[in-house]
Amino acid sequence: MKSRFVFFTAVFFGLYFDTLNIFKFCILSSILHEAGHVAAYIIILKQMPKIKITIFGFVMQYPRANSKNLWLVTLCGPLVNITACCISFLLLQSKFTLNLYVFMWVNAVIFAFNMLPVYYLDGGHLLYDKFAWYQRNYQIISGAAIVIMAAGMIFLSAGNVSFRPLLISLLYFFINMSNDI
Repeated sequence: MKSRFVFFTAVFFGLYFDTLNIFKFCILSSILHEAGHVAAYIIILKQMPKIKITIFGFVMQYPRANSKNLWLVTLCGPLVNITACCISFLLLQSKFTLNLYVFMWVNAVIFAFNMLPVYYLDGGHLLYDKFAWYQRNYQIISGAAIVIMAAGMIFLSAGNVSFRPLLISLLYFFINMSNDI
């Protein structure tokens, strides 16, 4: 019960002090991402998935070996994010707004981050479902990807570059670690 209180307190303060709406757009983009997974699951398997709500977010549970088309379910989450990014980019061509710009970049970061070959993310699940060599080596590949991300953050923090989107991505990664999809 204490961890839920801490989680919701952190969300409250994140939303309250979010002057650039980055936190709000992260939540919205994450909901869109997961809705893409759920919609694909319903369309492909013609049934509602089992969804568990945890302090880390929504977890969609299903046996991965039951259908050869479940890689489409995995792919639809990132596809929703890249689609939202592209639509935002096109809308920015006619009129620039800071909120639309932030929404575009949050979706781009969530897409790119989810396509990393880390097993807990969608990119890792896609590789695991399609390639035997990844199934044999997913722990090594996932570990290398995490080390490269950490090195990238250290490199960016040494310069004069803001790495707020990377921190948001790491938060999203740890939330997604509990997901089965």
